[in-house]
Amino acid sequence: ARELMEEVNADRQAHGKKPFDDDGQPPAPPKKRRDNTSKKKLARRKKEKMRTVTRSVTDPDSGLFVKGEHKRQFAYEAHTACDKHGFVLE
Repeated sequence: ARELMEEVNADRQAHGKKPFDDDGQPPAPPKKRRDNTSKKKLARRKKEKMRTVTRSVTDPDSGLFVKGEHKRQFAYEAHTACDKHGFVLE
């Protein structure tokens, strides 16, 4: 391990970087950044996470579709990739 560290440090110095300190200790974990989000905003986020989800009893893979004034109904979402002629590729 010492030989590897010497080789790494020689390479770092050749590239103009500072050598690593090898005191035999593992590197200290990075400190957690302090979250300075306001208490009001945190309370709103917590409140937003609680919501009622309408789920189909017969097909739980479908989702509730609501758009404008249309009827609320269960539907599927599909993402497609098309070529320049409009043919579905994926």
